[in-house]
Amino acid sequence: MIAMTKELVLIGLIITLLLFQGCIQKAETTNPDKTTTSILAAGYDKTAVLSRITAGIDSTFNIFDSVMSSTASELSDTGLRGQETRAILAKALNETPYAIEYSTVDSDGLLATIEPSLYSQFEGTDISGQEHVKKLRETGKPVLSKTFKAVEGFDAVAIHYPINSKHGTALQGELSLLIKPENVLEAAIAPAVKDAPLEAWAMDTYGNILYDADTVEIGRNLFTDSLYQEYPELLELGKRIAAEKTGSGEYSFLKEGMREKVRKQAQWDTVELYGTEWRIVAVSQI
Repeated sequence: MIAMTKELVLIGLIITLLLFQGCIQKAETTNPDKTTTSILAAGYDKTAVLSRITAGIDSTFNIFDSVMSSTASELSDTGLRGQETRAILAKALNETPYAIEYSTVDSDGLLATIEPSLYSQFEGTDISGQEHVKKLRETGKPVLSKTFKAVEGFDAVAIHYPINSKHGTALQGELSLLIKPENVLEAAIAPAVKDAPLEAWAMDTYGNILYDADTVEIGRNLFTDSLYQEYPELLELGKRIAAEKTGSGEYSFLKEGMREKVRKQAQWDTVELYGTEWRIVAVSQI
């Protein structure tokens, strides 16, 4: 009798386990992709991903600083115009990743010499009114600009570095490097999120979107563009992102592909060059 009771209990346990397994399989197959993605995303370490991204960007910023410092030093001997100056700029162009253009800017704010020759038609253009040009004149220190429309006709950011006189006592002019921030950011972000259940985007402290996998967002302003006005949580979180170097929060917005509204969890960190900060935001769907 006791043996029969044990057998009945064992059979009952087996049936219960089989039914439980069936319930799990049913739940998983209801929407397997979404379930798996949500589980992975919820437990994924955004800190590690952000660390990898910011390290990559910082490495590129260090190259910018090193090449511009040495180039400005060479130009203090050669001046802002002439074939030797052009050769120095061409060399800097080859040594600088993501560089679009190098130029010298004279004390009147005129583009003196430009490389590559594709943009030499803009030599002599007055850029003295540009904010970063004026800031360098005021401080004598290197500047990373906000996104702006370059006279060459495309959106870019400029890095300006002082060219001092040969003895370092007076400002001769400025060394200018034009880059597209999305190129720098994509090179660091894309490999970091490739195998992760995450996406990442970047903005400056003024709300300008510097990078997003949905390229239609690049160049928009989070605080003023009509695309974002229907998402008050995102706007509110955006204010925190602009104000705080690191943090986390949640918001609703369109998932990658811009077709479906989803809930997202965000964590951000900061990269900085010459006092200008870019926010890097890692996001998972929840």
